[in-house]
Amino acid sequence: MTKGSRPKPDESISSVALSGCLIGIAAVALHQIHHAITNSIPEPVYTHALTELIAGASGDAILFAAIAFLRGRLKARR
Repeated sequence: MTKGSRPKPDESISSVALSGCLIGIAAVALHQIHHAITNSIPEPVYTHALTELIAGASGDAILFAAIAFLRGRLKARR
């Protein structure tokens, strides 16, 4: 390591939040496929799918970011 350079964190909060968002989108896609296979598609299909997509992506992104933040704080204490 050269003088004045800082070590890079192994995983930044933003990259973990992006991973959470993508995992949420994948989970919602699988859920929509389940709806199509079982032929239990709700009546307002676009509203249903869009609401689940927004909730799944943002919920998982927030969850993963919070876990990464807490993990970083706990590592800093040691």
